[in-house]
Amino acid sequence: MVNVVLRSILAIGAHPDDVELGLGASLHRFATSDVQVRVIILSSASLSLPFGLKEEDILRECRNSLANLGVSGENVENHDFPVRRFASHRQEILELLHSLDRNLEPDIVFCPSLSDTHQDHEVVARECDRAFRRRTILGYELPWNNRGFVPSVSISVTQNDLECKERALRCYSSQQGKRYFEPGLLRGLARLRASVTGVEYAESFDVIRMVIQ
Repeated sequence: MVNVVLRSILAIGAHPDDVELGLGASLHRFATSDVQVRVIILSSASLSLPFGLKEEDILRECRNSLANLGVSGENVENHDFPVRRFASHRQEILELLHSLDRNLEPDIVFCPSLSDTHQDHEVVARECDRAFRRRTILGYELPWNNRGFVPSVSISVTQNDLECKERALRCYSSQQGKRYFEPGLLRGLARLRASVTGVEYAESFDVIRMVIQ
């Protein structure tokens, strides 16, 4: 058995709500322990917001959501790369990720899975793989985007962690019409992922890179 002391994690999302959907319960577990949690959102998706919704509205929803998971505003960093056009900004994104690697030195980086087919998520996963060569990188699961996802790492979460995740997602009033916000879907997924590990609830990830120091 290898004992690893976890001091800090970095969760990276292409858009608001990505990290909450992919690892919200795990974020709550970490943020309410002694682990330092930082969240980076690469786009406010301002070019694709519903009519009448302003950029500051979605950013407020995002910060309120993360606050429900125990991640305070000073630990959240927002950028505004143009939604669905990340491929045209790969180098800028890579340079930002390199700076995060140097400045934060996270123990684990969470990002979209390499199996994620969304065009922005794919760029983030690939550039994280390039930027964080000395870090463990885990790809989070968004089943509606993933093709060939292999759940090779599971993080056990409590019912309270999961309830906080659900409460966090309700902060996104602008997104409630989307299928993946339906009540019960993510709880069912957490029970499915837990079924092979003998716990009540879990969130699963695939391994992009594993580094044990």
